[in-house]
Amino acid sequence: MNIAASTTASQHGSGLEKARSVDSQPPQYTDSPISPMTFNVTLQHPDRINAYSKPKRTSRTARLASSMRRKSTIKAKDTTKLPADPIFTFSSSGKALLLRGKREAHCVCHDISATDPSTTQGCRYDVEDTEAVAAGDHRCVVVAAGTSSKKNIIVFNGLNITTNSKIELPIVSRSHALCVAVSKDDKWVAISLDDQIDLFSLEEGLKRVLFQHQLDVYEIRGGVSHRRSIPETRTTSDESIAKTEESDSGAWIEAAQEQSRQTAIVSRKLYSSTNSQRFEVATQLGERCVYIDVCDVIREPVSTVSEHLRSFNLPPWVLNDGDLTGVFYDSVRHSALVTAFLGKYYPIQIPFPGFDPLQNENYSTKIISAAQSPLGSTFIIANAMTEIKQFKYTSKGILSLRKLKKHSAG
Repeated sequence: MNIAASTTASQHGSGLEKARSVDSQPPQYTDSPISPMTFNVTLQHPDRINAYSKPKRTSRTARLASSMRRKSTIKAKDTTKLPADPIFTFSSSGKALLLRGKREAHCVCHDISATDPSTTQGCRYDVEDTEAVAAGDHRCVVVAAGTSSKKNIIVFNGLNITTNSKIELPIVSRSHALCVAVSKDDKWVAISLDDQIDLFSLEEGLKRVLFQHQLDVYEIRGGVSHRRSIPETRTTSDESIAKTEESDSGAWIEAAQEQSRQTAIVSRKLYSSTNSQRFEVATQLGERCVYIDVCDVIREPVSTVSEHLRSFNLPPWVLNDGDLTGVFYDSVRHSALVTAFLGKYYPIQIPFPGFDPLQNENYSTKIISAAQSPLGSTFIIANAMTEIKQFKYTSKGILSLRKLKKHSAG
């Protein structure tokens, strides 16, 4: 049976026969040049012709029954639902995507192929009460809730779900939001917890690396050697407190409480540079000021690259409730980039070392999330207007803005 031939013959028939056929029976779909029977039905399966030619049931009962059958088929499949509040993070190398939920008992790692991004491999790290997670090239670090005085730091190697190393991190005081950063070369991890930052080497398990301010200094008092640690604090001048202490004890207590509020850490973000030689810290204090530090991790003890502190004040109309969303570093241009959910003044570019006042540019409004490319020259941000924008350095060292179009679901 040659359907194409019969259709062609019917088109070249006499006009009288064609008129009679139209009057005697309703037009068939097979007479259309775009009929599915003309082009989509193969000659080797003539039994399919009858299936296509059957009239389609369009009654409400039939549609309802078909819908119920489809729903039952979907329920029968073994699918994994997303967490209620999903949190996703890209690794510093850009080769993996980490997905978890708040206080979930596991974290999912998707390894993205460099040659074919459509093909991914994944695994699930089963860790109770996961609070923060970060990854470098192959290693993944998970911070989970332990006891009331300790946190658990667990290291995994690639898609191997077996724990590579594990230690406990003491909690000094009231816990702030955790922030973790793993270097691109998997050599170290930085963890911000409470009012301190801890740095660990990942080359031989988890080994603590000291900062310059954490060195123990011995001094002689009364012929006895006493040990003290050099503190690192973000405090204002203590002269006003000393003066009020001499005059009035009540005023001194009030001034001390005010200083405590001003020096309290509201939020903090960490990030590893693209060459894994430095990491950046953005600290927002209660005095409505954001401080930026860049630390050199090549030599021990770890110290900042510039003694001159880089900082900027928040706009007066912004609530001081922790709106920093990220801090990045460009190893080629020696500048940091801060993104925040604050007005239209971010991202802000900060050169290191530098003494010039910082200038804000009207780039984007209320940045929710941001990411840096593995080479460090491109940044992608998502803002509260559901826009996705790309920032890329030009030959003059300034950022050029380009709005990206969303890919349609179809």
